[in-house]
Amino acid sequence: MFFNLVAARSVLCIGAHPDDIEIGCGGTILGLLRSNPSLCLDWVVMGCNAERNVEAREAFQAWTDGHANCRVHLFDFADTLFPSRINEIKQALHKLAETVRPDLIFTHRREDQHQDHRTVAEVTWNTFRQKKSCSRCRVSAIFVCPTTPDSELGSAETGSHQP
Repeated sequence: MFFNLVAARSVLCIGAHPDDIEIGCGGTILGLLRSNPSLCLDWVVMGCNAERNVEAREAFQAWTDGHANCRVHLFDFADTLFPSRINEIKQALHKLAETVRPDLIFTHRREDQHQDHRTVAEVTWNTFRQKKSCSRCRVSAIFVCPTTPDSELGSAETGSHQP
């Protein structure tokens, strides 16, 4: 089954750290925003201390410059400690899931070697897989960010799509 990325009306990007979204699917996000100016985009970074919070906000502004339907959600979970905070991360994403309605989600690979990335991937899949049957959430596809940076619209189509 293929998902037409350009058909997405609402996209949710969830990264463990500032720069994860940009590296993993930044080119795809830029392409989607160019092809659909009314796209709703929720940009989530789970690990932002005070210094990295500034970095995450600046990246969000640079990627979404001029687009009205874009929101940033920043959390302050400590770098490298996500597995020990999994319950709080689950609560944060479940609360977020009540307010967003993505057609498409970009997140980390479940087999990523970084423990924070794996934790975010696991919680994202568990949270939004359950929401697929909910009438308030219409997730059509979840793509994982590839292990190498993408640079053009559609490059995520060659990445893993895990049901």
